[in-house]
Amino acid sequence: MSVTKSFFVFGIIFFLSIEVVYGQFTCTHGDVRLVDGSVSSEGRVEICINDEWGTVCDDLWGDNDAQVVCRQTGNSGGTALSFARFGEGTGPIWLDGVSCTGSESELLDCSHDGIGVENCDHSEDASVRCNDPLTCTHGDV
Repeated sequence: MSVTKSFFVFGIIFFLSIEVVYGQFTCTHGDVRLVDGSVSSEGRVEICINDEWGTVCDDLWGDNDAQVVCRQTGNSGGTALSFARFGEGTGPIWLDGVSCTGSESELLDCSHDGIGVENCDHSEDASVRCNDPLTCTHGDV
């Protein structure tokens, strides 16, 4: 829902436009998040494409893919989990046939069938279990 208000202040008209989105947060293309895990370092993998969160299909999903997701979310390690281990998502399934080498910076850098090209349903949503978030102490290199 968009709301536009106009204000007359000191002889100048200002327009204020506020966009209100209920139940959805804006996101940046390529961002990933982990959803519905019992801790923040595990969950269903969701990726933002064109300002909309969607899921990733588990076809070809493996530990190299999970490691990229874990690193991108500020965690380490990465174990791939399949068959909607943390529940089925809703909305679009953005990626299928994901195949990472493990060295990529972001999930979108990995090979895949194409954005929105998939043959899955949400019972095949990919999930990961990462190690605890990366932390360091004084003197670590």
